Amino acid sequence: GLIALSACGSSPVAPTPVPIPVPLCQTNSTGTLILANQSASLTPRDVYLDGSFIGALPFGSTFTREVSAGVAHPVVFRSSITGLAVSNAQPNVVQCASITLTNTF
Repeated sequence: GLIALSACGSSPVAPTPVPIPVPLCQTNSTGTLILANQSASLTPRDVYLDGSFIGALPFGSTFTREVSAGVAHPVVFRSSITGLAVSNAQPNVVQCASITLTNTF
């Protein structure tokens, strides 16, 4: 006998690629600012970022904040005991990058 086989089908279609999600730091144009207290006196520091008090930072600790990239952010470390400024800086964070600012005074 004669046997005939037949198959129907279409050529394989490549799956639709899943779009790579855009990182929030890119969408929002932000970077990460890490503020560290390594004071030689082992005392806490009051930390001001962009003119606002963000908290008392114990010795050996850090604050991490997402900030606008490409602009200077005034940071002041003050003695939590005397209230006097002990150090300051104006870091400019690169988009999607991080920078650590360490107080040692």
